[in-house]
Amino acid sequence: MEPKRRKRSSVYYGGRDRLSEMPDEVLIHILSSMPTIDAVRTMLIRRFGNLWTLVHTLHFVVYTMAIDNKWTNGVERFNIFVRNMLMCHKRPVIDKFHLFLGPFYEGGREDAGDDIKMWLKFALDKQAKEIYFCYVYYVYILPDIPNFTSESLVTLELCNCY
Repeated sequence: MEPKRRKRSSVYYGGRDRLSEMPDEVLIHILSSMPTIDAVRTMLIRRFGNLWTLVHTLHFVVYTMAIDNKWTNGVERFNIFVRNMLMCHKRPVIDKFHLFLGPFYEGGREDAGDDIKMWLKFALDKQAKEIYFCYVYYVYILPDIPNFTSESLVTLELCNCY
């Protein structure tokens, strides 16, 4: 007696891939609810392609980039990842910009202040409605950002910063 064939996965409807039929805006909304590094990883899926460059929420967490428990290396990779991601981002306006530098970020480069300054300026330039910046390890002195003004900013939350 031959074994029964299994039905195709539930993503298939009538032999078609339902995910591929979703409009780009729906997929961008889904990607925007994910951590940014995971949204970028979807570029390996043909249907998603470069949709990650259009997300409206950017959520960066330093410990998601720790690789092989080599935190300094992970921090350096995190800095490079954020810089490159922001250079490739195409959406003219974003809703949220969250930057969480966890307890291991203190092992980062000494010029991290320049990166942080650039990242916060990016959020202001993109007219972010919400900016959340948290530096967990110790109190962080924010770099001097000229023209730190925004007509679109509704929420600014700074954690361990002055």
